[in-house]
Amino acid sequence: MTGEKYIFYGNEWSYFSMKLCAALHWGGFAFEMRRKTIELTQWLERRSGTHRIPVLETPEKWIIDDTTPICRLLDGRISFPSSTRRKEGLFYPSGTLGALAAVLEEYFDEWFPRIVVLSRWSTEEENRTVAGRRLGQATAGEGADPEAVEAMSETIQGWGRKVCRALGV
Repeated sequence: MTGEKYIFYGNEWSYFSMKLCAALHWGGFAFEMRRKTIELTQWLERRSGTHRIPVLETPEKWIIDDTTPICRLLDGRISFPSSTRRKEGLFYPSGTLGALAAVLEEYFDEWFPRIVVLSRWSTEEENRTVAGRRLGQATAGEGADPEAVEAMSETIQGWGRKVCRALGV
């Protein structure tokens, strides 16, 4: 729907990154996905003010994080063809449909991730052999030396254990 190019920084193993990826596709936005790797971390965190992903860079070079405000921003930028009857937001329409969208967004943004955390991080075996290693490799970057991958995997596994404790899992 728009020819302007967005750059989205995230990771294909991140629930919220894939939520933003789906929104960008659904809204018809031209975008490029870049992994948040060790090489980009310092620059991206300085620009965005957060360690979280995803982060979106707009064509105007604005940086914004958190899928809810990102989708609200994108909603205001969608232009519908004159041949359609749709004149309101794609992600946050008005009326009853908008209220339903807000409830579903709240659930999938705040409550469903708890299930994701439970299934991804709740056991040491899953944590160590699947999620931690794969996220470690993706974050360390292509061609990273094994020590860097291992260090990143350990950091991510520690994060997973911390989140499980915080959720009481």
